[in-house]
Amino acid sequence: MSRSLTTLALVLLLGPQAGAKRAAPIAAGPRYVHHWTVTQRLESTPILGFARLDDRARRVIQKLIRSSSISTEVRASGGRVLLSLDRRHPAGPAELLLCEDLDQLVVLRPDRRQTHTLPLGRLPDVLDLHESSTRADFDIDDKQTGQEAAEAPTAPRIEHRWPWRTRTHDDTILYRYTPQPGRATSWPIRQPFTVTYLDQPRPFYAIFDQPLLHVALPLLQTPRGVLLLESLAWRTGTPLAWTTTVRNEGKPGGVPPTFHATVDDHGWVRGAPDQLVANRAGYHTVRALTGAGEGLQIVPPPSLAGLRQRPSTGKLSIENRARRAAWIYVDGFLVGWVGPRRQLAVQGLPDGHYRIYAVSPTGVRSWGPMDVYVPGPLTLR
Repeated sequence: MSRSLTTLALVLLLGPQAGAKRAAPIAAGPRYVHHWTVTQRLESTPILGFARLDDRARRVIQKLIRSSSISTEVRASGGRVLLSLDRRHPAGPAELLLCEDLDQLVVLRPDRRQTHTLPLGRLPDVLDLHESSTRADFDIDDKQTGQEAAEAPTAPRIEHRWPWRTRTHDDTILYRYTPQPGRATSWPIRQPFTVTYLDQPRPFYAIFDQPLLHVALPLLQTPRGVLLLESLAWRTGTPLAWTTTVRNEGKPGGVPPTFHATVDDHGWVRGAPDQLVANRAGYHTVRALTGAGEGLQIVPPPSLAGLRQRPSTGKLSIENRARRAAWIYVDGFLVGWVGPRRQLAVQGLPDGHYRIYAVSPTGVRSWGPMDVYVPGPLTLR
């Protein structure tokens, strides 16, 4: 078969991106992109309610846990990944364009028609609303990476809803997280990672499905980290779900946050011509990213009334003195977020003791769990 016929066969099989160089379809505007929806929630078992709850209250909590989960739309093609954040995310409403071909992260704000370009390694800072203008720097311990990897039939620790047989892959990544290069402070991080995928032979074009792990492990957005993500994707195939735990070993004790994610694969869909283009028409470049505001209560006050058999006479007043945004979990479900050095008043919680847990969006910092009486104050340092 001639070279031209071989290229044509690949295009017919894989779609219009096959057979082209990585940067070529980006400049022309992709006609098709691979689309996923990733829904993520925090493992609530170790941080469930401080109070003894009856069956009715537990059903209310389970409903709130489901309704407060955060979803991210992921679209990828030609070495670029577009994350469309949930409108309730601290960094949203925004679109984050990971340009592996340019080693850049482009933050697009459709509501303001603004763009801001950063080094690729600054993705954790953007997600955490970190005030620093320095990039995150990583020193991955390659000798330890992958030594604990193993494949086995589906383990019960990952919940999934698929009727077909799946497999799991375990890995542990060790590295040091330095939020400000040049300073002595760095955090040793141990990140166990378990991915669930289909138990069937992977097609030879499975390498096109690598971008999902960028969502699962946002702390690894560096050139060496990208290679590690590609290696993980090549070993596991297209993820259906995953869990990841960020263990900050520089802060012993406490409960490390474990996140569960499920993936809905929408396949290759037609996208707008400028969907994965960094320089969108009509957008203007800004020199600095502005904050998303004080904070946001995700669960409306009326929905919180079923938690306790008591009236609500006050509010949970949260003061975040840290330099990162924080998700606020009450009795295991997400009630909202508060920006760095900002305040948030959560309304609608009936009076009583609650178990409060807070974590930055990337999981690199966490607070609690703490037993707090409402109405009352809570300070994050």
